[in-house]
Amino acid sequence: MDLVREMSISQGIVFLILGWLFGLLSPVIVDEIRRRRQAAQIRSAILVELTEVRLKLASTAFMMAMRYGTWDRPMLEWIKSIFDLYSGPYADPEIIRVTTEMLSHPDADLSAIAKHGKAPLHKALSLRKYITPVLDSQVANVVIFSSGTQNLLIEIRTQLAFLNEIVEQAKFFYQKSFDSGLSPKNYQIIQDNLNDGYHKLGEKARSVADLVTKCLQSW
Repeated sequence: MDLVREMSISQGIVFLILGWLFGLLSPVIVDEIRRRRQAAQIRSAILVELTEVRLKLASTAFMMAMRYGTWDRPMLEWIKSIFDLYSGPYADPEIIRVTTEMLSHPDADLSAIAKHGKAPLHKALSLRKYITPVLDSQVANVVIFSSGTQNLLIEIRTQLAFLNEIVEQAKFFYQKSFDSGLSPKNYQIIQDNLNDGYHKLGEKARSVADLVTKCLQSW
């Protein structure tokens, strides 16, 4: 009887300790479940937004390359790879079909097509800023991701800010080109600055698109 009594007491102590531990750890467990659910929701929203931004960046980069006749096979393959992965509202099978058909041509033909399709340098472009409202609103919460992903998200925001500065500069020079009092020399300076801005915009758009791809792959 003493042995049974001692075992009963021991079991009671064990259950008491387990109950105490469970009560102590419950808030931690609940917080962890909530944190993981929140991380999944934020991750999903940011993924959608970055996928859309990458498509716009890639389109801008290719548009600039078309303007100056500088695109080539690697760039055609690059933008096709982005459209291949995209399934959002701007998905266009025709773009994939056309790029696939173009890639079947030899490099010499592609070079000739690129040069023939150059746009007049005086023709202005309609530019818009690249915004990431979801990412911007969740900056304080990116700590829930790995350090590598955090760094990439912060870098994307930084590079998009630089890109938007280029957009604003291009808009400024475009507006200045309409000043009635401009001398031919000053008008040419403005046009040169505008085209230089377009070049920089195309290069930056491609580099940021690649940065977004790196971030998406890190998840």
